[in-house]
Amino acid sequence: MAGFFRNFSRAGKGVAKDAPDKKRFILFFEILWRKLWQIIGINILYFIIVLPLMAYVFVFIMQSVGIEASDLSGNTLFMIFGYILNLPPFFMWLLVGLSAVLYGPATCGLTYILRNYTRQEHAWTFSDFFDRAKKNFKQGLLAGIIDIVLVLSCSMYMAMDTSALSGGQWYLLAFKYIALIVFVIYFIMRFYIYTLIVTFDMEFKAILKNSWIFVILGFFRNLCSVVFIVLSIATSVGYMLAFFGLFTLAFCRYIAVFNGYPVIEQYMLQPIRRKEEEEGRITMIEPVFSDDVKSDKDN
Repeated sequence: MAGFFRNFSRAGKGVAKDAPDKKRFILFFEILWRKLWQIIGINILYFIIVLPLMAYVFVFIMQSVGIEASDLSGNTLFMIFGYILNLPPFFMWLLVGLSAVLYGPATCGLTYILRNYTRQEHAWTFSDFFDRAKKNFKQGLLAGIIDIVLVLSCSMYMAMDTSALSGGQWYLLAFKYIALIVFVIYFIMRFYIYTLIVTFDMEFKAILKNSWIFVILGFFRNLCSVVFIVLSIATSVGYMLAFFGLFTLAFCRYIAVFNGYPVIEQYMLQPIRRKEEEEGRITMIEPVFSDDVKSDKDN
């Protein structure tokens, strides 16, 4: 649990300069409690935006693993999924398509607010959400499309039944495990992709490259985040509509942002500040990937 317990602090608005450092574990819950109603509010907005897309993706994954919709008929959220997907095709695809387009930019808006909470800085819950979604629309849209394509394609390969494969089809089994590895790595990369989008002015390929590097540099933090996110989702399964509609989506992203931002701070922001303080002189701690950064936004 090095990610939560490692001591890290950054002075922000409303934080006294001489205030004692707090353990990350304590700070995590302190911010969560202080911003709980704002997090619930932004979760509701985000949930409404991504609901049609969630319906399509969840049902697609269920069908891939052989779960029938009738097996989950008692779950209110899946009943809502069914209502959405049983709409006339034109309206159903319109909702799913609009949700897919807005998903990435909306995730940028959500991430920006949670990043500010992590830095103990102010954020207007709804106005900043829409402003940041609009400002980062292009990169958010691209990130969202990659999310959707990877989740759908990896789920197909991971759910593939390999029990009846012959010796000459061994490569299909390899695809299954490759898909699992790709899914896990990209799942962790997402901890950083959207945070980098809302924090730096960078080319998208540089964002992907840096996110991959942070998968390694922040290994223990990332492992901690994965464990807590999985536990949060597992806890929400019994009452999916209540939890996902009110809290779980934003809470999982809060875990990722809170635990991942110190890695970005250490390897990107601090070296950039050192360069600025030394008037352009390169220091010994310069990260090899800092050249990809054009300018630091809203830090």
